Amino acid sequence: MKKKALLFSLTVLLMAGVIFAQEGRGGGRLMGEVVDESGKALEGAKIKLAYVEYKYKAETVSNDKGQWGFIGIGKGTVIVTAEKEGFVMGQIQLGVSGANKNPTQKIVLQKPQSAAADPASVFFVKGSDLYDQGKYEEAKEAFTQFLAENPTASRVRVNIGNCLLNLGKYDEAIAEFEKLAAELEAKPVDPETTTLKAQVYASIADTYMRQDKFEQAMEFFKKALACNPGDPAIPFNIGEIMLNAGNGTEAVKYYNIAIQIKPQWAKAYMKLGYAYLNQGDTTSAVTNLKKFLELAPEDPEAGAVQGVIKSLTKK
Repeated sequence: MKKKALLFSLTVLLMAGVIFAQEGRGGGRLMGEVVDESGKALEGAKIKLAYVEYKYKAETVSNDKGQWGFIGIGKGTVIVTAEKEGFVMGQIQLGVSGANKNPTQKIVLQKPQSAAADPASVFFVKGSDLYDQGKYEEAKEAFTQFLAENPTASRVRVNIGNCLLNLGKYDEAIAEFEKLAAELEAKPVDPETTTLKAQVYASIADTYMRQDKFEQAMEFFKKALACNPGDPAIPFNIGEIMLNAGNGTEAVKYYNIAIQIKPQWAKAYMKLGYAYLNQGDTTSAVTNLKKFLELAPEDPEAGAVQGVIKSLTKK
């Protein structure tokens, strides 16, 4: 029993924070070209892609024919910007498919005297850059300005809420997320709205998690799971709460759900092993910890897991 208690303490020390699936990734492709006003291809333009509703971003550079492309993107709304010295930044906003090749896009860059960039899109790009730099207050202001210019782009409330979350303004963050949740509730039910609703509920749950309000976090994680049962991160996070609370039985249940959705997720096997250890089932614990090592032998936590297995298999 003493060894079990010691090892459970180890599992608590090893536990990471809330983990979310990386939205914005999928099987879609977006190709395009960047040209000047005369139609001449522009080589070396910096092309950036940023989702309005997700954190995922990508960056590339146009080739000698002005061509650029992104692969592995998911369904959503993106802003693509193009920058090159001597030209005003150009941008386009469009909805993209996560399963197919999207229509080829053209971005025309103009000289400073002939045009100015759309200020609303500039606010969004500025907010994204500031967020990446950890300047959450400034990023929040930029996203708020973008929302004022684009009142129907309510999804940007996720970005504003995340800024408030990182500033430690938890009540304000929850209020922002709940505004978006209420707007989504009023919309017709469709897969895109339901997926976003799951993201919002998970964000509310994350906010409660950071305050150690685990019961409230569980409530919203379960709402998120009901909206999007195909996201392995949601049951994983429920498992985290249960393991942290010492409820190995429920932790095992939810980690197994995460593994059923994403069978090659190494970390889920590690946490499942610790959940079984919490129950006193060393055989299942060792089996799943070994599976973790099989899938992720170079993981930073591999050494600690090997030590746990060694201590459990001593005769």
